[in-house]
Amino acid sequence: MFGRRRNFNLDELMAHYEKMMEDFHKTDWSEKSYESPDGSYKTTSYVKVFDLSELFDKSLTKKDELKMKLNKAIEDENFEDAVKLRDELKNLEVNQKEVEKLELELNQAIRTQNFERAIELRDELKNLKS
Repeated sequence: MFGRRRNFNLDELMAHYEKMMEDFHKTDWSEKSYESPDGSYKTTSYVKVFDLSELFDKSLTKKDELKMKLNKAIEDENFEDAVKLRDELKNLEVNQKEVEKLELELNQAIRTQNFERAIELRDELKNLKS
């Protein structure tokens, strides 16, 4: 009647809720205060941010995830994190072909049980991705 009906599992929904509340209690509150220029009023807001990404589509690429985090950091005026995320995004774009090549080599090394080479490749990948 009002669009497609979605089947949902109540147990799954409750598990998501419990995980969300667990994350909610783990994170710290952040405080933002504002005082008017003439000092006539002051407001303080308390915010607690937690990750809801597991409730949404899992098909996001690392690049899309970084872009979302970058936009959120800019929106929150958290420019230090925004700079780090921007650099990480640029690094990911520049190194993408090399990362793909090394991942193929890593999978081959694991298949052939050449674990020493696999460790070297893993470390190279870690350096390129960071």
